[in-house]
Amino acid sequence: MIEGITYKVLPYLESNRLVYMYTSFGKLTLHARGAQKMTSDLRIASQYFNFIQADVDAKEGLIPVSKLKILNDFQNIKVSFDIMTYVAFMLEVIDKCIDSNDPHKLIFQELLEVFQSVDIRQQICRFMIRLFKHIGYDIPLKADGREVTGFHIAQATLTYQGNNLLSDISMDTLILLVQLKYTNYDTILKISSLQYQELKNFFIAYIEYHVHVKIKNR
Repeated sequence: MIEGITYKVLPYLESNRLVYMYTSFGKLTLHARGAQKMTSDLRIASQYFNFIQADVDAKEGLIPVSKLKILNDFQNIKVSFDIMTYVAFMLEVIDKCIDSNDPHKLIFQELLEVFQSVDIRQQICRFMIRLFKHIGYDIPLKADGREVTGFHIAQATLTYQGNNLLSDISMDTLILLVQLKYTNYDTILKISSLQYQELKNFFIAYIEYHVHVKIKNR
């Protein structure tokens, strides 16, 4: 029995679907036969962004399934377009940036905590900062005593008064990054919609420069 979050779904052959799951031991791909058919029991369960359970033993290759159980379809989140765009961004990062050597159990536990939170956009921001560290691209935010003026993405370093590096983010965004990095998921900060977009833009730029993947969900 395997539980996981569906981070991508693709049609396959005439009436089937490929269901990409992220689990506590990594990524796996299910072959949901007939899931494209209107009459199939798999049609709803195999949808994008569900927390599902599959009665399978294999953990590699294309795994055929004939039954899936929905543990949570997160309908309370799916009703908000703004939140869904943030979730789609996070799941794309999981798809493109996590590899087989990463600490999947820890990442998956934090992912579930994000989905179960009240302010999911804020927790996605925390998750992203922690994910960078888990996959080897930590965002260093501890100052050395000089006056901080911002953050330089290419050098992955804070910028200081008097040096020749220009900041890629505003000080307000940097302050939010520091607060998000050094507080737990149960700490709720006041963040505006514009600030959420600025944070997302920063994450995308950081990923594209350091991880060398292109992010579509912006």
